[in-house]
Amino acid sequence: MTGQREGLTASTSGSITTADGSALVKLGNTTVVCGIKAEFAAPHADSSNKGYIVPNVDLPPLCSSRFRPGPPGEEAQAASQFIADVIENSQVVLKEDLCIVDGKIVWVLYCDIICLDYDGNLLDACICAFLAALRN
Repeated sequence: MTGQREGLTASTSGSITTADGSALVKLGNTTVVCGIKAEFAAPHADSSNKGYIVPNVDLPPLCSSRFRPGPPGEEAQAASQFIADVIENSQVVLKEDLCIVDGKIVWVLYCDIICLDYDGNLLDACICAFLAALRN
C-alpha cells in the first residue's frame, strides 16, 4: 500500500489476480477497484488502425445506500461516459498503439471500475484507479 496522509490517495496495484491489470484506490473515504481485461477484436470500420477502450463504472448498493440494485443508474452511466471522455481527450492511451494488424485485429481494453465505498469524489478516484491499473 502506498499512500501519504489520511484523506489522500492510497493505492494497491495488482489487487485482482485474474485481471490483466488492476488497482485498488482509496481517496478519502471513497474506495474503488479497477480491473482491466485485454482481448483481441476486429477494428471498427471507420478506424481500422485503432483499438478501443470500454470503461464501465459500477455503483452497487454495497457502496452506499443511495444506490439501488438493478440496471446501471444515471450516475453510473454518467461516470462511465466521463471516464470514456477523459481517455479520449487526454490521449493517455493512443488508440493507434492498440492496433496489432491494420484492418484485421486490435486490442480492446475492458475497464471495469467498481465502487466499494462511496463518499464523494468518485470521478477522481475512478481516474486514479484506471491509471494505476494501466500501469500494472
